[in-house]
Amino acid sequence: MRWMKSINKFTPLFFSILLAAILRILWKLDTHYTFEDAFITFRFARNLSNGLGFVFNPNEHVYGTTTPLFTLLMAAWIKVFPNFVVFGASMFGLLAGLVSIILVWVLLDDLKINSAQKLLITSVLVFSNKLWLHDMGGMETPLVICAMIAAYLMLVRNKPIRAGLFSGILLWLRVDGIVWFVFLFLGSWIITRKFPIKYSITTIMVYLPWCIFALAYFGSPVPYTIYAKWVAYHNIGMSGLFSRIMIVLRWMTPVSLPSISPAIITWLAITTVLFSAIGTVAVLRQKWLMILPIFCLEEIVRLVALGETFEARLFIPLFWALMILFGFGIQYSWRALFHQYKIRPLFGIAVTSICISFSLWFPLQQAQLNGNFQYYVFDSSLKQLGLWLDKNTPPPSTVILEPLGYAGFFSNRHLIDEVGLVSPQVVALKKQGYSTLDLITTLKPDYAVLHCDDAFQRSNTFLESYYRLVEFNPLKFDPTTMLIYNSNKSSESDLQNILLGRTACYQVWKYKAN
Repeated sequence: MRWMKSINKFTPLFFSILLAAILRILWKLDTHYTFEDAFITFRFARNLSNGLGFVFNPNEHVYGTTTPLFTLLMAAWIKVFPNFVVFGASMFGLLAGLVSIILVWVLLDDLKINSAQKLLITSVLVFSNKLWLHDMGGMETPLVICAMIAAYLMLVRNKPIRAGLFSGILLWLRVDGIVWFVFLFLGSWIITRKFPIKYSITTIMVYLPWCIFALAYFGSPVPYTIYAKWVAYHNIGMSGLFSRIMIVLRWMTPVSLPSISPAIITWLAITTVLFSAIGTVAVLRQKWLMILPIFCLEEIVRLVALGETFEARLFIPLFWALMILFGFGIQYSWRALFHQYKIRPLFGIAVTSICISFSLWFPLQQAQLNGNFQYYVFDSSLKQLGLWLDKNTPPPSTVILEPLGYAGFFSNRHLIDEVGLVSPQVVALKKQGYSTLDLITTLKPDYAVLHCDDAFQRSNTFLESYYRLVEFNPLKFDPTTMLIYNSNKSSESDLQNILLGRTACYQVWKYKAN
């Protein structure tokens, strides 16, 4: 009855995947949350599907995306289903997220990890609402994780060509996946004591066609966004070594903790890391699994050293690796307690039930915050702003703005990006020390989109050149409230409401000469 044994073996995995799918779909239906930057990819994909080329602005060959493969997938989807862009991106993410969990299970099974450990590790990945967010948020992140684990699994199975195929796909998804490629390359070399020539050559051959195309089409195989973000953001995350470490550390709790004080979050994050360290001890004899803690250390050092602490989605590869070790640590600790103190199974069931309850309670609170942000900032402000530009401005108009995603996708206008992701002229001026208002008065776009509280910073030169047309302010934000908060030191909840109102408030200004 071999087939019966197979069914029994994979029954826990089946129900885990079913539960993971249900939780992610319910989260999406409740919040409707889709990342702002996802719409940058969607615009590239739409232009490509419409025959305009791999461009954000027509006729401007700027390598302004770091995920060419996801862009191609979305272009194919938009070609067939042009009115279901977000749905398509969410389904790609959901499928990749579920396959990633399956691959982790298969990887652990190949490494002879027992069923209890596999189920616990899988449960952590199933219940983490931070993974719900990124699996369903419309970005390429879940596909990146899926390709990482697939390459990892193939090397463990001693299938270097297949591993190289997935590593090449990983680089097509995000070029910074080269860090994971290097880890697998060195890990394979050390563990097998053979130079991974097949793995390396296959990876290079899979990625080489895109490098050749990018060099011919954009003039460089390196995404321009890397340089633009460095110029725009490299000082933002460099507030101090300790503060950068704490930002990364506090994000490493298995679920979001929106209603908990920062001090408690810090201790819970430290506890998470300690259990992950215990998990590292538990897998010391598993040479392939030792890649994970070393990768975690490297990611922490890289994120902190480069100041890349301003975008939480950059933490996801680190988070995945840490959560696997965390699962090992929890199971190892529980088994030690069970054998030493002979804890009754009923007590174990009670503890498990409490953990699951907390794993759902806090994500429900976070879902409300994500839903509010989606409704007020993305749907009621940025999307409406884009639709307004599409309806009320001439097609040849140029618009400068910072939120490039929703407004850019729905406006169908030629955009100048304040960060410079798709606008090299902006990066050139920023290197010379130009402020946002200096950029606007120098480049003289037809329209400028600014936050409402930027009124306090507007120079006479800007006011002489531009006049206000319309304001999008769904929460009736008053810029003076920022000054009131700073002087009165209001509560944390008041600050969150003020910041949400500020983030949702935009104005459109028009160049007077036009």
